[in-house]
Amino acid sequence: MTTFVDVKELKLNLNDHYVLNEINLNLNKGDRCVLVGINGSGKSCLLRTMAGMHIVKEGDLIINNKNSFQDQCNGLAFLGESWNRSVAFAGHSIAYQCDIKVKDMMKKVQEGNKERKKELEKVLGINPEWRMHMVSSGQRRRVRLFLGLLKPFNIALLDEMTMDLDIITRVRFMQWLKKESIVNKACIIYVTHIFDGLNNWPTHIAHIKHNGILNNTISVKPNSNIEQICFNLLNDDYIFLESNNLTEKEEGLGKLEHERSKNKRNGPQRGYGSGRLGNLNYTKVISK
Repeated sequence: MTTFVDVKELKLNLNDHYVLNEINLNLNKGDRCVLVGINGSGKSCLLRTMAGMHIVKEGDLIINNKNSFQDQCNGLAFLGESWNRSVAFAGHSIAYQCDIKVKDMMKKVQEGNKERKKELEKVLGINPEWRMHMVSSGQRRRVRLFLGLLKPFNIALLDEMTMDLDIITRVRFMQWLKKESIVNKACIIYVTHIFDGLNNWPTHIAHIKHNGILNNTISVKPNSNIEQICFNLLNDDYIFLESNNLTEKEEGLGKLEHERSKNKRNGPQRGYGSGRLGNLNYTKVISK
């Protein structure tokens, strides 16, 4: 099988600091990869780099046999917090919080995708009559997902784009993504700190270590405990950092101290961002 995503020895230097040190990642068409790492490890930077938002001088990044830095990668969908917070409408850029109906925002993107539009509306529970300045953050997130994924894609890079969704919508959306990967052979890379409900979803788990190195991509077996696997990977980073007395400033980890203090107050069952880790094995957790 031909490799669809081929990343070799990739490094990214921003402001004289390597935020990505050594990235190696290989994925095929139809693969669904959950990308994990503690805060500040470089997950978002990697997706932005793959989307062409950062130019790197060290390493190779090939997507669908094209160099991501030299050629336009058709069929790439990137959705993240740094994704455009407005949509083109009537020749202007309209913010998602403006007083505009969803159906009016759809006009520019629904042509030629009527069946897909109908399907995504149902999956995300979108009401075309919603007025964007009156909806909740979760409903606004649904509209962003709808507009970003309505056009068929070969690869989707999703950076924590489900965190505002209610559990039912999130499950339906993840099932839809899985179908896209099976039926249309789309490759999906999904960054998240919410691990519950992911069993039998990913084909791979990729782990960016605290120092911006990615050399470990796990092929997931059916019925694997995804929460436990992800927890163990992240916990190994915390063990290393705490045993070596490294601070968040030294490692560029913006919320390490916050997570550490939160775990002291509430115990390990509340930490690591999954929202529900009560059934996991915490024997490796370091507490001070």
